[in-house]
Amino acid sequence: IAVVEALVAGGDVRVAPLVARLLTEAEPLGEDHETVLNTLQSLGRLPDDRVATAVATVARRRRWFARRKARTIAQAAVAALLAMGTPHSDSLLDDAQHTGDRLLRHLVRRARAAR
Repeated sequence: IAVVEALVAGGDVRVAPLVARLLTEAEPLGEDHETVLNTLQSLGRLPDDRVATAVATVARRRRWFARRKARTIAQAAVAALLAMGTPHSDSLLDDAQHTGDRLLRHLVRRARAAR
C-alpha cells in the first residue's frame, strides 16, 4: 500500500501501466479489497488515460453478497476519476452516468453535484 502511494506521489507517468495492471488483475471484491481501495484513493494525482480506463473498469465490478464492498470501491473509483480531471476521465464518468448500473449512476450524479 505504501509502495503504491509512493509511486503515485512521484507523479511519474511510467508508473501508469503498473498501476493499471494492478487494478485489472486484482480482486477488488475479494481478498484484494483493501489494496485496491487504497490504490484508488491515491490515484487522483496520476492523470493518465490508461489508469482512468482501469479505474472505470473496477468501478463496474459486481458480485453477489458483496454490496458494501462494491459500493465502497465504486465511490473511491468515482472520486479518483473526478480528481484526475482529464477529458478522458470526464468521458468515462459520462459513460458511467448513462450506461452504468443504478448504484454507479447515483454515485456519479451525487459526486458531480457535490463538486
